[in-house]
Parts: sequence; structure tokens; C-alpha cells
Amino acid sequence: MFPLLHWNSTFITAYCLFEYHLNAICMILQNKSKCGIKVSVIRGQGLERSKIYLSSIWNLQIFFTGKDWSKIKDYALVRNNLAHNSGELKLDKDGPKDHKKISKLLKIHDAVEIDEDRDYGIGRIKLKPSLVIDSIKMYKKFLMNLCNIEKPN
Repeated sequence: MFPLLHWNSTFITAYCLFEYHLNAICMILQNKSKCGIKVSVIRGQGLERSKIYLSSIWNLQIFFTGKDWSKIKDYALVRNNLAHNSGELKLDKDGPKDHKKISKLLKIHDAVEIDEDRDYGIGRIKLKPSLVIDSIKMYKKFLMNLCNIEKPN
């Protein structure tokens, strides 16, 4: 039980730090430039607001179109489930669409187990260390690439 709690907590924390740093990059660009558009006026929350700001205002769409961003969005679904549902997935016909999507995504990953009870239509996410470590490496790579762009005027 403790290893599962540790890896789930580390995954959630890494995601939160990634989201925080992505937002910080937006704030730095806003404060250091002559752009009059503030991050706070952009619709959306978290990653989506940062994506819209960096794509629309700074023309950095390239960062949000590749497989890394797609994987980060998948990690966001997993993070939300772990944080709000303790990793429980309702997989019966009445279960949320996101739960079925998460189950499908994670089944193709070697680094995740889903304890599934088909009789009751429920499952529980069990992250393995390799997925958590891979997610941290991906977040770091994404932020490093983003930070290596030319500075705004």
C-alpha cells in the first residue's frame, strides 16, 4: 500500500509543479514584455490557460501540437482522477467517459496496472515507478525546450 501511495503522490506533485512552472513562464513573459494582454484575462484553467496564452499571444503553437503535449494531457486526466477519485475508475456502462478513456490509455502503458473488478464495473489505477519517472522527465524536457526560445522584446 505504501509504495502505491508514494508513487501516486509523487505523480500528482510532479504534475502540479509542471503546471505551476508553465504558469510562471506565462507570468514572466507577461511582466518582462510590452504585451498588454494579461494571463488572467485568458479563459480556461491550469494547463489550458497557459497553452492558450503561449499559443495565441506568443505564437508558440509548436509546443502544443506534438506527442509530448498529447501525453501531458493524458497525464492530466490521470492526475485529476488520482486527486479527485483516489484512482478509482467506474468502468460500467454508466461510468464517466473520462474513466473509460483513462482505462483505455493506461492499458497500453506497461508502467500502469489497473485492478479491474468486472463484476462490479470498477477499477483502480496503480502507477509503477517507471511512469512517474518518465512523466517527470517529460515535464522537464518540455519546460527546458520552452525556456530555450528567444526572449520577447
